[in-house]
Amino acid sequence: MEYTKQQIQEMQAKIIDILEENGEMRFGKLAKMLIHSGMAESSFIVQKILKRGCTEYKEFDGNELFVTPKTGFWKLVD
Repeated sequence: MEYTKQQIQEMQAKIIDILEENGEMRFGKLAKMLIHSGMAESSFIVQKILKRGCTEYKEFDGNELFVTPKTGFWKLVD
């Protein structure tokens, strides 16, 4: 499924809200929350959004939002 820029921004905002509330969370749980809320069709788009906001990945878009420590949990940049 193709997502509009607005839909991606809404999902990104939702991820930020979830991480602000919970501190850190595994990718799978973040994806499940977005899928069950009807915002995402699959975990692929959630992973893509996370990687675009993390400097550790080649998909980084220049807007650092997330970090993933070695434990596999995602969290917001301090």
